[in-house]
Amino acid sequence: EMDIAREAVTMVKNDFALPFTDQEGNVVLIGRTQDDTKALQFGTTMLKLEGLIPADTHVNNLVNGSHSGSEDSTLKITIDYYYNSSDKSLHYTDELKSAIAEADLVTAMSVSSGTSDMLPSSYQYQGLTQLIEDTHNAHGKFALISANLPYDSARYKDADAVLHTYMASGMGIDPTEREDNPGAYNANLQGAIYAIFGGEGPIGTLPVNIPEIIVNDDGTIAYSDEILYERGMGITYNEKPSGYIITEDESTGIAIY
Repeated sequence: EMDIAREAVTMVKNDFALPFTDQEGNVVLIGRTQDDTKALQFGTTMLKLEGLIPADTHVNNLVNGSHSGSEDSTLKITIDYYYNSSDKSLHYTDELKSAIAEADLVTAMSVSSGTSDMLPSSYQYQGLTQLIEDTHNAHGKFALISANLPYDSARYKDADAVLHTYMASGMGIDPTEREDNPGAYNANLQGAIYAIFGGEGPIGTLPVNIPEIIVNDDGTIAYSDEILYERGMGITYNEKPSGYIITEDESTGIAIY
């Protein structure tokens, strides 16, 4: 299941954001809802077991208050979420804002089942746009994980990187605690986390066309005839980011993008 999920992860944009292979720095992993943070927590355990991050990486879970690793570690990961599904409100605490202000990389999940999740009135849209803006204001990079229907990636063009994983169920299940719950956990999100931190992939390709999104004057959303990301596309870490021209400073020999 994990092997299939890793091969399915599809990257459609990467402007010098991924992979995050530094052994030092600050990373914030943000789920949409509180349930998602259990999957994110397991993801950090997987990264340590596979040697993609140092064993002493300090992981601070703002949801359950747990800490693991060493506070003296050169790499620090913070886990939180941005949407309260119970009362349909934003969950954007001062602790999360502080973590984003210090982050080198912020990742957040978009879980879309239709255009309603992308309307200006949607708390998911409001949360993600605020996260992207705050990350860029702090000079960090933002990676969007499109965790369900892939069409939402066209709504967040300001993201520095975009990954698709195609399934959003089972987020609240820790696969190491399955005796009382044999249901499926979310291997797809684990595949994205694995790719973000320099694991094999992403090597997936889009199964559909993703059209440009039109926001009408009344706030409703429509899909354009223009295609933003074509079916069959998928970029890897071996490819240069698109949209940049590489030149060389004659006086220093340093590449300029």
